Amino acid sequence: MEETPLPTSSAFLDFIGDIYEASYRPAHWDTVMTKLCELVNAKSSGLILRDYEAKTQCVMASHGVSNLVKMSYRFGLGKYDHAYTVMTKQEVGRSQHIIKHEEVRESKPAFYHFLLKSNDIGYISGINIYRDDELHVDLAVHRAFDAPEFGERELAVLQLSYPHFRRAIRIQREFQRLQSREQTLKSALSRLSMGVIVVNDAHEVVYRNSVAEVILRTHSGLRIENGKPRAHYAEEERNLQGMIRTLLCVSQRDVATQHLAQGLRHPDHNLPLTVIVSTLNNDAELTSSAARRGHVALYICDPEVGSNVSAEVLHDLYQLTRAEASVAISLVNGLGLKEIAGEKGVSLETVRAQLKQIFLKLGVNKQQDVIRVLLGSVPDMQ
Repeated sequence: MEETPLPTSSAFLDFIGDIYEASYRPAHWDTVMTKLCELVNAKSSGLILRDYEAKTQCVMASHGVSNLVKMSYRFGLGKYDHAYTVMTKQEVGRSQHIIKHEEVRESKPAFYHFLLKSNDIGYISGINIYRDDELHVDLAVHRAFDAPEFGERELAVLQLSYPHFRRAIRIQREFQRLQSREQTLKSALSRLSMGVIVVNDAHEVVYRNSVAEVILRTHSGLRIENGKPRAHYAEEERNLQGMIRTLLCVSQRDVATQHLAQGLRHPDHNLPLTVIVSTLNNDAELTSSAARRGHVALYICDPEVGSNVSAEVLHDLYQLTRAEASVAISLVNGLGLKEIAGEKGVSLETVRAQLKQIFLKLGVNKQQDVIRVLLGSVPDMQ
């Protein structure tokens, strides 16, 4: 049998690189498990994940493990795996021998015949990567009945791999949470009553959210013509294009002229659209690669349409209380603090105190920033 490579070998270092690649590309985990088998001369391997919060368990990645075994874990039958029972009693972060077939043949006959014997697994060694209230992740490698059990060199490979597996799995879970939050955020933003249109230095539209699409269809004060935003009346069109030109050229330090606004009228509507034109030069909230110098945003609001975003959504996204969420929604709809206080029947000081909490939770320090965070966070620009 070929000797296991030393942990300091180039093969082992490449293997560590593969672990971190899997943290942001989950499909690569199976490649990691294949390379692990090559390093420790194993016939098969498995990375088992049990998520206690989601109440799920699965073979997160594997090499040489049958589809039947993987399916059984997905349907919850993994709890009958004696190797799992042994792993739950072992400390986290220490590689060790888990199963020797001769030791369980009499004591665990069902496990021996239906899992070990039927899959030619004679020896199992492994290590717990995580075991807490949130999840249990363990890594196991297997050898056949006619192979020798794993030695100290193989256990050393598992031991030295442990911190890298742990970090990579944590990174992956954080990525998943961010992606989930982004999807929730996009869903919430699509329900806000203000549209977002981003134009480039040629005044061409490079992004518009779903609310902007609705407003453009229902209020003809603004339209997209030849890929560019156009106002209905000639004078308002000249003003709109002039504001866009001004903000495309604005200095990053010229804070006073980074936001301009006007109403766009149409004879079929009693109230004009409210349009705020804003530079994106310094917008930390707009993190897309398209949000760079040379782009400006048009925030458009139809006063005839009220916001229907729920306080629950804003609580989930930013941990705003119901009262704070109500203030934030009112800001998005164009109300000032005195108007909000009058509408809610509270003092101006109360609204200001709530606004301070909104600033703190959103990580901003201006009312306009609140609007931009709620409307422009992580837009999917072309």
